[in-house]
Amino acid sequence: MKRSIGKYLRYLSVFIALVMVPFYTCHAAPIAGVYGESEQYNAGWLNPEVPQNFQRGDLLYLTIGGTAQNIVVQLLREGEPFGTPAGVLPGATPKVNNAFRTYVPSNRIVRVRIDSEYSKIVQIVVHGGQHPFAFPLGKGNGPATLLNAERVP
Repeated sequence: MKRSIGKYLRYLSVFIALVMVPFYTCHAAPIAGVYGESEQYNAGWLNPEVPQNFQRGDLLYLTIGGTAQNIVVQLLREGEPFGTPAGVLPGATPKVNNAFRTYVPSNRIVRVRIDSEYSKIVQIVVHGGQHPFAFPLGKGNGPATLLNAERVP
């Protein structure tokens, strides 16, 4: 009897490892599109090939170029103009004085958790510099570019 229970448990563990784990494992999917940057705005962006719809809880992994230590992240919907604060996301950095600042770690990959539903997003923008849209990011904060964007639904 002991032997058959042990055998059953081994089969069960193999089943869980091979069948169940892939259903619960999240993989980041690159967002295809055209990347650009603006020296005037100290910013970089991605224009996705297909407008994106984000749900609350989705994760974005943004690889940041440039020398910015802090950024502002923006999701622009169809019809919203670049260069305005429309679609600025709450920051991922603890809210001390600036609720919209996101710290850029040494590996330059910023993790952004989407806080609500955003539909028909046609541009993902990261802003560096000292004060985009009057949000203070710090004296000497450099420009930001967007090198890669991945999504985990």
